[in-house]
Amino acid sequence: MYPSSVETVPERGELEVDLNEEVIMQCVAKGVPAPVISWRTKGREIPFRDTRAVLRFSADNRNLSGRYICVANNGIGEPAEAHIDLRIRYKPEIYVKKPWVHANPGIRITLDCTVSAWPEAKVEWYFNNKTINYTSRIVKYSTENNYSLLIKYVMSNDSGSYTCRASNSMGITEKIIELSQIANPAVFQKESCSASSTSYNFIWFADSYSPIIQYQFWFRRYKRDRRFLRIYFLIRRRTGGGDISPMHVRSFNLTGLDAATYYEAVVLSRNRYGWSHPSEILRFHTEGAPVDSSENSEMDDDQEQNRIAGKSDFYFNFFFF
Repeated sequence: MYPSSVETVPERGELEVDLNEEVIMQCVAKGVPAPVISWRTKGREIPFRDTRAVLRFSADNRNLSGRYICVANNGIGEPAEAHIDLRIRYKPEIYVKKPWVHANPGIRITLDCTVSAWPEAKVEWYFNNKTINYTSRIVKYSTENNYSLLIKYVMSNDSGSYTCRASNSMGITEKIIELSQIANPAVFQKESCSASSTSYNFIWFADSYSPIIQYQFWFRRYKRDRRFLRIYFLIRRRTGGGDISPMHVRSFNLTGLDAATYYEAVVLSRNRYGWSHPSEILRFHTEGAPVDSSENSEMDDDQEQNRIAGKSDFYFNFFFF
């Protein structure tokens, strides 16, 4: 009798495959009595109905990359171990936290994209589909897999589409970030609440360096109305000195609602550069509505917001000053 020993196939302990290719790893174990073979990865044992010297699976997820450890144990001495480091080649994946960035001439802004790829990707930035000429004012830099474009002093002609383009031997991926002087989408305050059985009090914030001159407020009964009611708010400009905050707050008490009913609403803001994208859809209800999953039901919010942004014909108009 003698203790277990084990070697991997491939012998160098490294394996690279393309995404969705078949992975084949093998352990060759020796020992008397014959060793029992098991595999583990990421701190967990891979379950099998029986012991397997060959590990075979499809690399259908890039997160399957990592170290695979083969363990041979025959009860004589310590178990023997060997490992194979698996790398899965895949085209770049890009994550952009802020695809829309609001800016005003004179401020400093940073555009960011996070890139994941193997082999490592080459990342470049483009402005309106043209190569960027980097200067002391416009600088690119990276930290690990985070890639940034710094504009130290925004000018009016900097508004437009910035493309983060990542490429490797597996392909090319792009994500666009819009830099605009149009206001950021408004955000409803969570403390918005039902004021009575037929009314609801809203508070929202709009981030805009340029003064907000108008709001659109859209609402309808949830899953019951096809048409939105659209209310316009014309904002009177304040007179007098002092700096204007880029954060604009508006409150509004919507009356004449049906009791015990679910609704949905969105807000758009306009400054002198144009209308913002719509806010996220707020689902709300008046007092007495049953507490169930209706308020959080899944729906195609993107489609609804695009319809609103496209100035859908499904509305009636009201004006407030």
